[in-house]
Amino acid sequence: MAAALLALDQIQLRPDAALAVVLIGDEDDCSRPRDATEPLTQSCWEAGARCSGPACTLREGGPLLQLESFWARLESIEADKRAYGGRDEQSVFVTAVAGLPEGYPEQAQTFAACEGAAPTVRTLAAVEAFEPANSAAVSVCGDDWVLALASLPVERGFPPVWCPDVGPLEWGLDPQEACVATETRDGETRELPTCRDGEVNCVVWLLDEQIDPACSDQEQRAQIDVVRARDFSVPACVEVRCTHAD
Repeated sequence: MAAALLALDQIQLRPDAALAVVLIGDEDDCSRPRDATEPLTQSCWEAGARCSGPACTLREGGPLLQLESFWARLESIEADKRAYGGRDEQSVFVTAVAGLPEGYPEQAQTFAACEGAAPTVRTLAAVEAFEPANSAAVSVCGDDWVLALASLPVERGFPPVWCPDVGPLEWGLDPQEACVATETRDGETRELPTCRDGEVNCVVWLLDEQIDPACSDQEQRAQIDVVRARDFSVPACVEVRCTHAD
């Protein structure tokens, strides 16, 4: 986490872009405060966690970097992004590939975690402090880490922003009627319907004043957002075709 904080201080963050922080490791976080000068008198594990039987919990205080400083930095970035865009959509997402049982959270975290990795307590706490819809964690022992990334775009507005060319305003083209969005996954193609009443795996069309600056800067007048379920994990190719009648 200290490395993530340092990186955030050294890179230029675009105010209109979402930020995804992915913590990857087969051991728990052992970050120290930047001003720490004294060596640890205990192992990282003992400094960051306490265990009773097979269950382990976060050890508050101690010589390691306080998680509150990690959360506060990301919350500050989130506030800046919302203020810049004037929108309520989440812009900062956190996930982890860490020492967790395969099948977490259905399989509860234990001291055993998974073969070849130390159980994570601090990293998991750092991720799960965020709203469940905006965070996720998967086992580093799993064969496929795609769930750590597939669970990130959980709300309309998560990049990439798609700006289909629906022609100039004088064409009078209504993309909801003239355009069809399809997705291909597992070798099958299906139409993505327009979202209604909290539906997922569907699309939302935005026009003109509603669109993201990323679209207006390209001189486009339409934007399409694909709304996914949090557990959507299958790679999909989305295509939009628009027909203009002369």
